[in-house]
Amino acid sequence: MAKLPALVDAIAEVDGRDRATIDHVARVIREAGYIPTTKRGSGASEMTAREAANLLLALKGADAPKDGPLAIDRFRSLRQEETPHSGVNYEGFSQLPIAIKNVAEARTFGEALEALIDGAPELSQCLRQCVFEAYGEPRAPLIFKMVETGSFAGVEVTLKRYQAEVALWRNFAGQPETDFITTFLPDLERQEAGFYGAGTKDHRVAVGFGFPTLIHIAQTLSPDERR
Repeated sequence: MAKLPALVDAIAEVDGRDRATIDHVARVIREAGYIPTTKRGSGASEMTAREAANLLLALKGADAPKDGPLAIDRFRSLRQEETPHSGVNYEGFSQLPIAIKNVAEARTFGEALEALIDGAPELSQCLRQCVFEAYGEPRAPLIFKMVETGSFAGVEVTLKRYQAEVALWRNFAGQPETDFITTFLPDLERQEAGFYGAGTKDHRVAVGFGFPTLIHIAQTLSPDERR
């Protein structure tokens, strides 16, 4: 298992922002209780998918570090629509990778994001097997690399103010295909109580991250799960 500095390093490698920025956001949410505060060194807490999900939401869902805790609360509380969509490529939910099944069964986006992080190694194996069956041995190494970089197949997570979407996609023969997609929306009772803020009527900003981020974090949290 990884400590917080290793998790910060892992996200910095795929996020595009410098490590100091990631570390600052991590410190803000740790002080707010979203990452365990323990002693330094070998006695520091081990990070899990929950802490990784919280840090991702603070980084991706807030305009400023100080708003990170609020972004975590709001995005984690989003509830899944009643009927996620499963495309024809996996012949319905029965053939979906376990990680995606767990997303489909999640009640909230917080649970779904944790399931994606925990299930990223298994999902990687499913995508690699799919590539191998489609292209065979000669082209498999090249396509495997495309899977790792998120340019051939993977998961896309999209955040908006306030909703979230998880999609499983593949790009075969130049034709993108969505195998699964589901949306998480505000909890109605909390929305009526003003939990999500006033909002804006015509201001749409979306930010996303994909499979490279998920698998990189998963491998950092559990090094034994490396492909």
